[in-house]
Amino acid sequence: MSKWRKDKRIAKWNKLTLRNNFMFRLVMEKQELCKKLIECILGIKIKSISYMEHEKSFEANLKSKGIRLDLFVIDEDGVAYDIEMQMDNSYKEFLGRRTRYYVSTMDNNALKKGERYSQLRKSYVIFICTFDPFGRGLAKYTFNAICNEDHSLVLDDGVTRVFINTEGDRHRISKELASLIGYISTGEVTDDYTKDLDEEVRTLRNDDGRERDYMTYMQTIMEHEDMAYNRGISQANKAMAIKMLKANKPYEEISEFTELTMSEIDELAASLHMYIKKV
Repeated sequence: MSKWRKDKRIAKWNKLTLRNNFMFRLVMEKQELCKKLIECILGIKIKSISYMEHEKSFEANLKSKGIRLDLFVIDEDGVAYDIEMQMDNSYKEFLGRRTRYYVSTMDNNALKKGERYSQLRKSYVIFICTFDPFGRGLAKYTFNAICNEDHSLVLDDGVTRVFINTEGDRHRISKELASLIGYISTGEVTDDYTKDLDEEVRTLRNDDGRERDYMTYMQTIMEHEDMAYNRGISQANKAMAIKMLKANKPYEEISEFTELTMSEIDELAASLHMYIKKV
């Protein structure tokens, strides 16, 4: 592992569980495990599923700048499912809009192939959250479009959004789903399906190739976060420099305080049409 930059923000590969979105994505490459997950969450039975991204390998996706760890699959009846593990609750107030983006992506992909609006697939967006996305304590939240004036009137737009809260009350859901979210939350194996999931997680932990994929992905994420952080610092420093310029502070003092170069300060001053002494 010495060739990779060590970063405490990167969880150890041999400690990852299904609640990690990268590990979840890999485990769900097993068709039977993915199919069973959909059946368990939605309480339905499906014969088979196919992966829409097979034409572009996961390894190729890892190298792309816009990598997403959601799964996009279709069953034998053409129903589409977009599934993702959600670990970060920092932006949970925007999860609804995130589902909107996923639905639009699925619809656009279908329409590009010449389908009419009436032929748009029935679709499900499923977010498995390791936190309560709505603060109501439920283990499962299901949303369909309904009429505000008459809740018995449902808009048949073919879209269902489901949020699973792995920390929610499991008394109002099926035994199978309770077992699944219990495994995601604690790692406890309680039935055949969670046993199969656990075995796949352990198999992947011993796969050196998948570990390299994980490190490549995480290094890319960290680099993007570092660049965003540095851009924020840079903007803050420039804002402080402008305040100091307006206070008629000398360039040398501004440079020492903000770590901006003399030429950068000069450019700021020129943009403000200010002429401040440099020393």
